[in-house]
Amino acid sequence: MDLGQFNHKLKYEKDYISEPKDDGYRGIHQIYQYQVEPRKGHASENQPWNGMRVEIQYRTSLQHVWATAVETAALLTENNPKFKQGSKSFVDFFKVCSEMLARHIENKTSAFKALSNTDLVDEYNRLNGETHIVDIFENVNAQITGDDFEKTSILIFYFDEPKLGSRIEVRSYESMNAGIRAYNELEKELSGLADLVLVKADAQETMRSAYRNYFADTAEFVNLVRLAAAELPNSPSI
Repeated sequence: MDLGQFNHKLKYEKDYISEPKDDGYRGIHQIYQYQVEPRKGHASENQPWNGMRVEIQYRTSLQHVWATAVETAALLTENNPKFKQGSKSFVDFFKVCSEMLARHIENKTSAFKALSNTDLVDEYNRLNGETHIVDIFENVNAQITGDDFEKTSILIFYFDEPKLGSRIEVRSYESMNAGIRAYNELEKELSGLADLVLVKADAQETMRSAYRNYFADTAEFVNLVRLAAAELPNSPSI
């Protein structure tokens, strides 16, 4: 049914590529205001939504890989660098990685413009030694197998444990109903100990694409920052 002509209005734009956030986040955000004009003589059911604002975010695949890694770190540790919560080392680590990736791949700068390439890589190595976040990402990815994606699965993201560290467990079930029953029981059993996510997909790649943040699929991030760390010291600074 034709309810009228839609003319959403761009209210303002935030360009975090030209001016990255101080934590290293890069992307472009556009905020639109919902506006519907009904056809003459026809009332529109959508008019009550007039004035509602909608934000659209644009990121390159590289910028998205970085943002995904930041969110994954919040799932796997007691830190939330996206909101500057927890250890400052985690915030600074991702800030350094943003600068490294921007320079090495996009020939741009981010939130550590003043550092030389060599100093930047030295800082990356120091902060990674404090946070061990690259090892955490690799260990979690190694725990997930192809068989885990063929059925209904529950992802169990355990909070930091002194002896075990950050870890993920995947439990799979023959049906969605069985998965839901198990989820309800685990939610009671692991309250305060872990985050749970119930997922269903037909293949590993589908699952990883649909639940990228939950699956801590940070292999690309790890590969890119390691490559940048290896090559930047021999590259001219921007």
